[in-house]
Amino acid sequence: MSGRAHAVTIRLTSKRRRKLEQIIRAATSRQRLVLRARIVLAAAGGAANAAIARALGCSIGMARTWRRRFAVLGIAGLFDRPRSGRPEVHGPSARLAVLAVATSVPPEGESQWSQAMLADHLRERGLAISAATVSRVLAEAQVRPHKVRGWLNRADDPSFWIRAGQVCRLYRNPPPGTVLVSIDEKTGIQAKSRKHSDIPARPGRNARCEFEYVRHGTISILAAMNVTTGEVIAERIHRNDSQTFIAFLAMLHQMIQPHLDDALDYPADAPTAGLRLQGLTRRELAEDVLALGAAIAPAAWPQPMLGWLLSRPEPPPARADGRIQVGDSDVRAIRTTVQLFMQMDFQFGGGHARAALAQYFANDVCPLLEGRFADQVGQQLFSAASQVAELLGWTAYDIGRHGLAQRYFIQGLRLAQAANDRMMGGRLLASMSHQANYLGNFDQAVQLARAAQEGSRGAASATTMAMFLAMEARGHAGNSDDAACSRALLQAETFFQRRNVADDPDWISYFDAAELAGEGAHCFRDLRNPA
Repeated sequence: MSGRAHAVTIRLTSKRRRKLEQIIRAATSRQRLVLRARIVLAAAGGAANAAIARALGCSIGMARTWRRRFAVLGIAGLFDRPRSGRPEVHGPSARLAVLAVATSVPPEGESQWSQAMLADHLRERGLAISAATVSRVLAEAQVRPHKVRGWLNRADDPSFWIRAGQVCRLYRNPPPGTVLVSIDEKTGIQAKSRKHSDIPARPGRNARCEFEYVRHGTISILAAMNVTTGEVIAERIHRNDSQTFIAFLAMLHQMIQPHLDDALDYPADAPTAGLRLQGLTRRELAEDVLALGAAIAPAAWPQPMLGWLLSRPEPPPARADGRIQVGDSDVRAIRTTVQLFMQMDFQFGGGHARAALAQYFANDVCPLLEGRFADQVGQQLFSAASQVAELLGWTAYDIGRHGLAQRYFIQGLRLAQAANDRMMGGRLLASMSHQANYLGNFDQAVQLARAAQEGSRGAASATTMAMFLAMEARGHAGNSDDAACSRALLQAETFFQRRNVADDPDWISYFDAAELAGEGAHCFRDLRNPA
């Protein structure tokens, strides 16, 4: 006597269980499909076919059938097999005709084929077919003439693959000792923000984002990627033309390693100084280890000192084709901003917000130097820019990047010369003197401080002259020259007693009686003289 057949065992993976539960929950699922999914879930729970039939209100045969179908075919076995339906009206040739027309160029004046247009076009050529049938044929063949996707249309040129291979090999194996850069443009980038705040997720509900947004205009950029290191340098542009592209290439040129030492040379003109400063800030923002670790070069100090002392007044280098019109308000904005950064430097030290200062100089100040402006505005603009360069150098010195600081000081001095700002030039030379003294180059510290005095004589206020003399005194103290140090300090005190705060620029406001006394204390310490 044969035994009774056992029910097929159903074991569900977590993925299949989730799919069955999804079918049951979906509002669009057909009821017969939902019933089959319930049968499988009950069978996976160990229920017998008779128990499943009683619980779900179906026959035992139905429970047995779908249990077996799922065990063999999985989820796909729950769906009905395709049925023959009524005999087809249009054979393979008609279907091919629909596809041939749908994949051809649309009539002149039309951007794409519609189903109705396809049906009319075929009807005119003797094939009576409805738009609904056209739709079914296209759906079965997965042809979507109403959807268009852009693609690269290259000419059928056999040399294309040769050139493409050359580029790929160059990217994969750059020649030793070269800098390989890939440059591209991105225009019309939209700046958008949500109109309303997002609603965070809660138990039983996903996070929700408001679909409306607010437009904040567009920007365009040029970007260059070092193929070897992956370093990316991007520059915001106002126009996308050859002149802008050439200026971008000039800025990149200054950022390549051999030109790092160019920033030690005193430039012949202010535009070159501006390009070098922009290159320095870009390299610093990119955390270029060569720029951040650049060595100090004491032999580079005499050239800017002499160039400054022998310079003659010159008109600011305005460009007639400059795209930006610079006015007094732009200069005031720079001076206000640099004062804020100076206050942070005094309060928190040079490393605080330094990256923001470099970003501000590269993106907001440097483009103005290439703008259009009246001579008076131009002088004030280059004076303000030299003040930013001096602060960049001072904060770099403050965090121990002496090579970088020296380069900022030298290029900033050239901007001060273009502005005919003798006091600002003297301040940059005094900062170089301070750095030289700190690094033990006492003779050069004295020379730089004296150059600051001579170059600004007749233009500097009494307070600034007192500061320049204090720098000279510190150099003499480093050389253990007690007499010379005492003379310089005495002169500094004499000038300080004649000070008139109304004559002082904003950047010297820190130099008060306590500051002068502190410089004297440094001198006595270096002289090992407690008096």
